[in-house]
Amino acid sequence: YDKLTFIFKKGPTNIVSFGAHYDSEEAAALLLNLGIHQYDLHGSRLGLTARLSYNPYIKAEYTYVFRDFPRFVATYEFGTKDINIYSSGSSKNNISYVYNGLEVSFANMYLRNFDIKAGARIQNFKFTKFLSDYIDESEYTLNARGYACVFADAKMDNRDSKYFANKGMYLDASAEYYFAGFHSGFNNFSAFRLGYHLAINLTNDFVLIPYVYARLTLNNKSEFPFYNFVGGSEEGRYIDHQIPFVGINYANAVNKSVAIFRLDLRKKIGRKHYVYAI
Repeated sequence: YDKLTFIFKKGPTNIVSFGAHYDSEEAAALLLNLGIHQYDLHGSRLGLTARLSYNPYIKAEYTYVFRDFPRFVATYEFGTKDINIYSSGSSKNNISYVYNGLEVSFANMYLRNFDIKAGARIQNFKFTKFLSDYIDESEYTLNARGYACVFADAKMDNRDSKYFANKGMYLDASAEYYFAGFHSGFNNFSAFRLGYHLAINLTNDFVLIPYVYARLTLNNKSEFPFYNFVGGSEEGRYIDHQIPFVGINYANAVNKSVAIFRLDLRKKIGRKHYVYAI
């Protein structure tokens, strides 16, 4: 028999990283990250992230990794947003706000093939500009609006590649229940989200990828930060729960329930390049 020998060498546990990005919507952006004990197998980890851009934010994340228990995660984020949102009739609305939020959860709870995360979240929004023709500006710019919710999220991923899968599926489903609002006129409401896609290998060079996105809110009467939004090519770029829709630029406000179906055909060109029809 052949003998296989493993040689272990202690590596660094702290990381410093940065990234730069440019696009025509937000111009230049710089991302900085400091990770303390990020590669420790057990115990405490701390991550600090800052984004310097048109829509900047800072985020601190503390994680405690137990040996025989799901990891505990506490995250605080503070930032500003200035975005264009379109409503029915193609009217354009410019909205700016300051937000901060604290989230505590237990993550990496495994049930069969699902990775489950559950916890509680407190969020606060202070709108500084609300130029809108479908919502009363004074209602949002006078006072900060705070919310508290409990949530659960489940993910399953058995794809053979994260970006260029030839087979497998990805599913991400979540449920949120907002039970408190620190402002007048609040009503309890719920939100449910689903994201799903499947890679179907037609031949060695062609892969068919159907997508399904859906989000439903129940009893959300006037809480604008949790309306449904669609648009852009990247999920959550403009607002956390925004659903991508290739061909629609920026974010579009839609009804209280939305479902989007998408079909991609991907062909591999050469060794490292791909062409998509969407």
